Amino acid sequence: MQATPALNNPSGTTPERYSGHESFACRYGWLTKIYQLICREPQYFQDIDQMMVELGLGKNMAKSLRFWAGAFDLVADTSARPIERTTFADWLLDAKKGQDPYLEDQQSLWLLHWRLTATANLAAWHLLFFETPEVEALRSRVQERLIQRSESAGRTLAPSTARQHIDIFLSTYAARPSRSANALEHVLACPLQELGLLSVHSHGRTDDVVFLDRGERPGLAPITLARLIADYWRLRAPADRSISLATLMLDVASPGLVLRMEEGALAESIDAMVREFPKVFVYTHGIERQTLTCKADSLDAMVEQLGYV
Repeated sequence: MQATPALNNPSGTTPERYSGHESFACRYGWLTKIYQLICREPQYFQDIDQMMVELGLGKNMAKSLRFWAGAFDLVADTSARPIERTTFADWLLDAKKGQDPYLEDQQSLWLLHWRLTATANLAAWHLLFFETPEVEALRSRVQERLIQRSESAGRTLAPSTARQHIDIFLSTYAARPSRSANALEHVLACPLQELGLLSVHSHGRTDDVVFLDRGERPGLAPITLARLIADYWRLRAPADRSISLATLMLDVASPGLVLRMEEGALAESIDAMVREFPKVFVYTHGIERQTLTCKADSLDAMVEQLGYV
């Protein structure tokens, strides 16, 4: 079992990724399945044929599942032999002691969304969560911006690769329009669609409009926001005891951007969080600056008080 090294590396320090998911978004049950496989037979993680047999998946799906295990921070290094689980994976998915082994609680989905967006270094996630303040954008324009983004980094990105990467991003968060939500559609969907962060609607015959919601997150519990902020704190400012609201709102991989919250909504959520954990945080409302301060002896102590890893 390993700690989570991704949280020690600010997002963006390694080349952004546009592929690896094999054209499949993560599906219901996949993360629990791969975690159980790693616990049972960790050597199968690198043996794609054995993984196919054990999980009953085709080759590309098995490769995709291996990719998502790394992207969601369940394994620290997908190329390691033998593969090792992260402490986050055990904290969340352990069959006996895990917080939510079958991902039945939406709070777990918020944390997975956070880890995926802030630490997996996926280009579409960076573009749409960190650099798109607009509430809506044409899909074609998003693709153009993704290609321009890769070119500015000295990489050539084929339009087909950009299109597929955007497809995976949208499939992760937006349910496909359907007249009947049947059991098969539910199994094929990504659980992060439950968060309601975005939707997609037709725009003429050849394009779509992507709506990226901004506002309050009533389904986000104070304990989950606290854990997410603790992760962000370790990721971006491990030496600081205080963080301004502006930083929590606008910094790269900040809670405000990852959750797509307006400043007022984030401030209200932080107020509620501090009321629930007065021994962990203090929130100062200054005339020009609002600041969240860690009252614990260290960030590690803060995380421990939150029952986190």
